[in-house]
Amino acid sequence: MIAVRLPDLRTITSLLFAQNTFDRFPLYEASFLTRCSFSIDGYRNAEFFTEEENAAAAEEYTLWQDLKPLAYSIIKGKRLPLRFKVVLRAPKDVIRKLLAESDTAFVEEQVESLHMIFTYKAGELVCTTGSSFRVFTMDRSLDKLWDAWVLRFLDGNGIKTEEM
Repeated sequence: MIAVRLPDLRTITSLLFAQNTFDRFPLYEASFLTRCSFSIDGYRNAEFFTEEENAAAAEEYTLWQDLKPLAYSIIKGKRLPLRFKVVLRAPKDVIRKLLAESDTAFVEEQVESLHMIFTYKAGELVCTTGSSFRVFTMDRSLDKLWDAWVLRFLDGNGIKTEEM
């Protein structure tokens, strides 16, 4: 797990809420505190969708691209939010790629989630990585690969980071 400060608030919020940089990431959850509090659970409610739509869904969580307009409508305005938190999960193809690159014994079914957590509070935006496994393990090799992948992804999208 790593935590990095994202000093260029304007760039990262534009990439997160207005551009397509994070669109393919499933949203685990998001919360916003503005004039009141808002909470979004990204879990796909299968009852809402047709059988065909459910069969075509690659993820059990709603993609950020589908909830981003709602999130943006919550935070836009003359005032900055008091705080927000957006938890994005690694897409399944990224998990598969990292598992193929690692020398770990993990298989995809054992990985619950690799995630990026964007937390804004008191004028500061921080990105924290994390992982969740369906089995107990002391092996952190996949965590290290995920941390490195996130740093490359941020850098590759022009997002400056500062160590904390």
